[in-house]
Amino acid sequence: MTDGRIFDCHTHLFGDGQVGGGFLADAKRAWGDGYELIMRPDEHWRQFGGCGGAIVLAFNCRASGVVVPDEYVAAYVREHPGKLFG
Repeated sequence: MTDGRIFDCHTHLFGDGQVGGGFLADAKRAWGDGYELIMRPDEHWRQFGGCGGAIVLAFNCRASGVVVPDEYVAAYVREHPGKLFG
């Protein structure tokens, strides 16, 4: 948590099953077989809710195995108007 003066201009959500393919394979080679890239909305809010605001970006790169749909991010951002933008 912060005192609200920080605005994070680059954050992401990564839901269950949205990260795979070559991206996840490379990450597991680097950080071990137990590595997962997960950032669900509840965890994102715990980490960034105390900021003055944050931009939450979708991620659509099928070739690498990462697909976070726009609507997944938009639904979350709508829950926190004036704080989250995406």
